[in-house]
Amino acid sequence: MKKTKNYLILFILLVITAGFVFMDSSLSKSVGTINLEKLPLAFGGWQGKSYPVQERILQILETEYILDRDYVNGDGRHLFLSIVYYPDNKIGFHNPESCNTGEGSKIIQKDVLSIGKQNPTNQLDDFKVNRLILQRMQGNKVILYFFVSGNYMTHDYKKFRLHMMKQQMGFRRPSGAQIQIHSNIVPDIKTTIAVMEDFIQNLAPRLPDYLS
Repeated sequence: MKKTKNYLILFILLVITAGFVFMDSSLSKSVGTINLEKLPLAFGGWQGKSYPVQERILQILETEYILDRDYVNGDGRHLFLSIVYYPDNKIGFHNPESCNTGEGSKIIQKDVLSIGKQNPTNQLDDFKVNRLILQRMQGNKVILYFFVSGNYMTHDYKKFRLHMMKQQMGFRRPSGAQIQIHSNIVPDIKTTIAVMEDFIQNLAPRLPDYLS
């Protein structure tokens, strides 16, 4: 009886494993392509300029879907936008905390920032992003980052991966992206964050249309 039970458990596990293999294979065949360059260069008073991505970066991140842009607003404030996108669940994001330190740079603050929380009419009310403040020899810098999968946006990487897993289990293609916004701190942190919040409030609602 015990042997029969063990065989039954083994059979069920094999069926489940086979199901996941089939699911992964089916979804891999359905992987589509996107063109990140279609993301508007101009929106909400911001004007962007794209920069070519080094081949070395493409190889390290193992994806061809990377967008690097410099955006400037009417006041002459510059922000750097980086989007790294994976069209399936084989994601290889690099930790921003690791990638942006070294060579005289170190993180002096790491927390979560609510975007647009002061404006109850804002569609991004209660939307949160990760915030890093870096101390550098050439001047301090702020990085805000978050994750996008279809219409789902979050600062929490674990929730992001859980969402992708649910997508896959529902036989939907689990694509995802990491969004980073960089800015030098000029003239102070409060002013800099306000500028970055304005950019994100204009950018984020547009992302699902170009990342799925």
